[in-house]
Amino acid sequence: MAFLAGSYIVLNTLFSVALQGCVQLLSCLLQPSERLQLVHQAHLPSFEALLNTLRDTIRHSTTPVAPGVREEYAEAASEHGPALLATAEEEISAMGNAGILQVASEAIAAGEILQEGPAAESVVQLNRALVFQVERVAQQHQCHELLYNTCDLLLAYGLLDEGRLLVHMKQEVQESGGQLSAGSFTYYVMQRWRANGELVRLLHLGQQGFQQQLQQFLSSHPALLWMSQVQSGQISQAAGTLATAADQEQGSMAKRRRLLGLCRLAARAASAADPATTRTQAAASAGLRQLALQEQLQLPVTTPLTPAQLASAALQKAGAAAAGAGNGSGGAHAAIAAVEILALVADQQQSEQYRQLWDRSWLSVLQHSHVEQLCSIHAAAKEAKGQPEDFKLALQATPLYQALLKAAAALADVSKVQASLSPNDVLDSVANTLIAKVQQKQPADGAVECLRDLLTEASRAADPILASA
Repeated sequence: MAFLAGSYIVLNTLFSVALQGCVQLLSCLLQPSERLQLVHQAHLPSFEALLNTLRDTIRHSTTPVAPGVREEYAEAASEHGPALLATAEEEISAMGNAGILQVASEAIAAGEILQEGPAAESVVQLNRALVFQVERVAQQHQCHELLYNTCDLLLAYGLLDEGRLLVHMKQEVQESGGQLSAGSFTYYVMQRWRANGELVRLLHLGQQGFQQQLQQFLSSHPALLWMSQVQSGQISQAAGTLATAADQEQGSMAKRRRLLGLCRLAARAASAADPATTRTQAAASAGLRQLALQEQLQLPVTTPLTPAQLASAALQKAGAAAAGAGNGSGGAHAAIAAVEILALVADQQQSEQYRQLWDRSWLSVLQHSHVEQLCSIHAAAKEAKGQPEDFKLALQATPLYQALLKAAAALADVSKVQASLSPNDVLDSVANTLIAKVQQKQPADGAVECLRDLLTEASRAADPILASA
């Protein structure tokens, strides 16, 4: 074995030296015919021999392969492939100028079996062309870039269509039992098309017999995977994939909105009897509403925020307004937004962070509702005896009343997909917290009675909303 290893090292060195000599000589030859002769007789044979020796060194070594052998094997094609292909293109171009390509192509298209004559000679000459020999070597040694560029060259001169590329891919898929490995030619083609933005070609592979491999490849690219799933009729899966893609989109509100919109459409188009799809649709609707609230808040942030981040930002804005550092009306709207944001994700209410934000949001709403002013109107309405409309209109205009209706609508939506959630229980808990807060702060001036009337009126208005849950 030691003797064999030494022999391989000697051969590798010899072929490497021969290749370097070919490269240097190619740059000195001015005539295309001379370059072609050199490549046919020395450059390509030395290149193939080097690849064979490197491969055999790796395969037959019983000890760790010498440093650099695997790297040399992997890099040989990128080092010598471009020169080989450039000469191959010169040869094909010369054949085209001489009319050989046209004659040979017509004979092959006609399916004629020719033994002699100009057409037969043209076909033989074409079959011996350097490009086909480079293609053979590239396929044998898994030189993916070289094989792809060779197929591109054949396509560019009309010698073969794109089916040639698919033939190589299908053969490889069959040999691998349908599995897609990151080191395969099929994976290389998919990755190249994705990187170059050739998404139509990439997704079309699903209709060309590569659906399984395409979805394997796209599993790490959910923003593209859903297209393949829709293409193959997997609508429910596409909705789930779009939801994942939307969650992963952290850089653009517009992109997340687009993904969530598509998610909701896909979920609607899928089976209504599937609970998972129903949850996906509800989550997409909630996500879209959160984005709308983030825009309405006019925050100095252009990237999507999490519900907790968004609620915190809304509370900060509401607090600044309450302290006189901003628009009072804007502060009330921000407090209401914080309540709605958290109500949209009420399934997270077991979180300590969520509960703290939830309580702070309602207290902020209460602060912006100016209960003392409402109490004055309430007292005046009672004295008027029979003219309670002023109080009713006043309480309906309060941020607290509006927040209760917003929360009721959001909680009703959440409860449709989370059976354990009771909107009435959540709102009752909110009412008790607010009453306790007012009792603590204003125990003797009618504020509690006023607040109870407000809560009763809001509860009456929310009943139709909650009944839909």
